Amino acid sequence: MKTMEGKVALVTGAASGFMAVLEDRKANGRQDIEGRQATPVREADKYQAGKKTLQELTGKEEKAPAGANAFAPAVDTFLKAG
Repeated sequence: MKTMEGKVALVTGAASGFMAVLEDRKANGRQDIEGRQATPVREADKYQAGKKTLQELTGKEEKAPAGANAFAPAVDTFLKAG
């Protein structure tokens, strides 16, 4: 998936799936609290900033891409440097 169209399709599909989950939860009476708004990335190397954020969230150091990130490196870059 090296084209921008492919990246957009992936993210759009994921967002659509997430929206469906939220709609289902709402239909079942669950109220989800919206989180904070995103803040701008100020670091010059957005990939490294994204990698650092992911490591902070997961508590795991990524030594080399694995799983889906190894299978589709363009997605890994898109999600971290987005």
